[in-house]
Amino acid sequence: SSSEPLRIQSLLPPVPPVSLPPFIIHIRSDSSKAKLSEIIIQETGMSSSLVDELLRFGAVYTCPAQDLEDRQSSPIKAVRTMQDIELIPGSYVRVHAQPKRFLTVYKMDWNARVICESEDFIVINKPPGVPSLTTIDNAIECVMSQVEKIKNISLMPTSRLDVCTAGVLIFAKTREFCMSTNKAMSERRSEKIYKLLSEGEVQTGTVRHLFCRKRKGHKNSRPTLLRAWQDLTSRKDLQEEGWQDAVLEILDCRPFMLEEEGKKRE
Repeated sequence: SSSEPLRIQSLLPPVPPVSLPPFIIHIRSDSSKAKLSEIIIQETGMSSSLVDELLRFGAVYTCPAQDLEDRQSSPIKAVRTMQDIELIPGSYVRVHAQPKRFLTVYKMDWNARVICESEDFIVINKPPGVPSLTTIDNAIECVMSQVEKIKNISLMPTSRLDVCTAGVLIFAKTREFCMSTNKAMSERRSEKIYKLLSEGEVQTGTVRHLFCRKRKGHKNSRPTLLRAWQDLTSRKDLQEEGWQDAVLEILDCRPFMLEEEGKKRE
């Protein structure tokens, strides 16, 4: 409904003027069987309305009880829980009490952003300021969830763009299309073309460098490490550290006057 965004904003914290650290609450249920919402309310003092909203947002995770031996040998990961399920004693609950918000989703006409649709996939013109996929504390305010809502279908991601980036996203409707598309990307049989602003002129042609997806001792580190390109076939040490070859083809570079562009929009 049209009032839904206002109702959400009245319960969850608005977007702060500055970036704040996440506020995460960890709970171990020691009582008898009880509803998830009841346990969170009892342990945190939150209102039932706020807890219901956090559940709907996908900001709550649960994990069944495990003894010490099981946790060490085969630990079970906490999973996103959007239903008010009944928990057994010893269950673990994680509440992201201040989920990061992306209110731009409520300003978009998502039907108008559908570029192409078939039985196997749907192509969306992603606006800036919206995540492509769900984040760890917000399963609602993203492109994929909004398209699933208007189309009443389940989608699978084949690619993603940064929150600040606008561009084309392809979501798969079938597992077969998702697997074939992801394979084509991993084998570099597909290309991504970006348009961006640079501070100065950039020479066209091929640019190569190395980047590292993970740092030693950090399984899921982001690829923030860069170094000058080297032939990896003769550098087993770099391969073991996680370094990979990155290739960028600069197709064109033209001057862009921001003042003139601003006047055109006016």
